[in-house]
Parts: sequence; C-alpha cells; structure tokens
Amino acid sequence: RPHCTPRGKPRLAGDPSPTPQATTPRAKGSFYRRPAKALERGGGFYVPGLEGDRLRVAAAGLVAVGLALNHAFSAEVAPAQAASEAVGGALAALALAQVAVE
Repeated sequence: RPHCTPRGKPRLAGDPSPTPQATTPRAKGSFYRRPAKALERGGGFYVPGLEGDRLRVAAAGLVAVGLALNHAFSAEVAPAQAASEAVGGALAALALAQVAVE
C-alpha cells in the first residue's frame, strides 16, 4: 500500500519528502475553544476539578437521583420499568463501589 501524508494524499515510498507548508499561527490557549476540534483530538466535555473519582461519584449520584425521582413520580411501576431501575441502580452502586475500592 502507498503511504499517506498527514493531508491524506497518497505518496509512494520512493517519492521525495513533501515541500514544507506555510505554518499557520496557533491560537493561544487550548483547543477547547472549538469543541468539534477538541473531539477530533480525543478531548471531550471537561469541567475543571471534576475528574477521575469525582466524576464517577457525580455521575453515579446523578443517575441515582434521577432513578429515585423517576420512581417517586411514577403512578404505576411496570415490571420493565422496575427491571430498568434495578439495573441502573446496580450500575450506580457499582460505580460508587469502584470509587470506594480505589
């Protein structure tokens, strides 16, 4: 297979190196100013201070509160809903247990 340059143009192994491109000035700061670009580079939604264990606790707590509110405001609890709430509650508990172990 021919090798590809970063711009995606096919290049054979014997071709000379590409001519240097004019460099564009980089914006100061991080690439989070453009969310689409951040996602392309592997970034994502980021809240300063909410990382690692704090993120797991926050996500598990949010799921648990959502499940409790859903159950409390439901007139009737169908078997499928009860099963769904049980799975969600078990996974929230598992996330909290992982935080406790670490």
